[in-house]
Amino acid sequence: MDESLQILLAADAWRDATPSARTRARAAVARALGSGFELDPGGERLSERATGLSYFVVPGGVLTMGLTDEDEQIALSTLPRELVVMALESVRARARPAHPVLVRPFLCTAPLSTEEVVRVSSGRFKRDNLAREQARQVAAAAGARLPSEAELEHLGRDGRGLTFCLDLARRWREARKDPAVLVSTLGAPGVFFGEWAEDDWHDDYTGGAPTTSEPWMGGDPMGVYRPGVTLAIQDEEELIESLAALRRPGLDDDGYVPDCLLRLVRPLDGVVIVGDVEA
Repeated sequence: MDESLQILLAADAWRDATPSARTRARAAVARALGSGFELDPGGERLSERATGLSYFVVPGGVLTMGLTDEDEQIALSTLPRELVVMALESVRARARPAHPVLVRPFLCTAPLSTEEVVRVSSGRFKRDNLAREQARQVAAAAGARLPSEAELEHLGRDGRGLTFCLDLARRWREARKDPAVLVSTLGAPGVFFGEWAEDDWHDDYTGGAPTTSEPWMGGDPMGVYRPGVTLAIQDEEELIESLAALRRPGLDDDGYVPDCLLRLVRPLDGVVIVGDVEA
């Protein structure tokens, strides 16, 4: 493996690296992927020639996935207690037990725009919010997949164990004046929006949840999405939706099927050799 790729093995190493070292790592990834990808002139992302999509290189690392005791305490001390207590009951039922997951480095896009969905699907779909199977079809048309739940939680926690996506709930008033305070240190934009995961739905993390960031299939095909909020929120109550561990089924008890945004992921398993690392 190219030595410049070593910083992709852990989010802390990526953050501690110099900008030029991160650019060298992206360039090494582009070379390893072959002629279908090239590093953009700014050195911040990779462009795919076939689709015209831009991909961001995301480092891996060990993620404690699911709702932790620390998450609960931070949520209770950050938001109005009466709101948090009710919300945590539901999250606790679906996002436990918290468990270590080895996240492998990957490429991901930002959530696709309507124009990108139209282009990638050859005009079959004409909006950016889609049902789960439609989102999976778009991903397949691009030769990619949707992100796994673990990859989405890794992005939301910013590879550093944040309780809320990019610390949004604790910094939202500041961020409304200066959104730059919520920029991901992993370099992947748009982690505040509800997005589909590739995984099937499982009621919780018992019964064989993966110890790596691969999608967890073999469950209910209604799928799972990770909700989120935007900086346009008007009420503090909405901030509970930015819990990084929060997950919802693709079909609720009332029969509601959501349309969500989608981003595309390409694993880097053949490019960055993670080795036998125990999560």
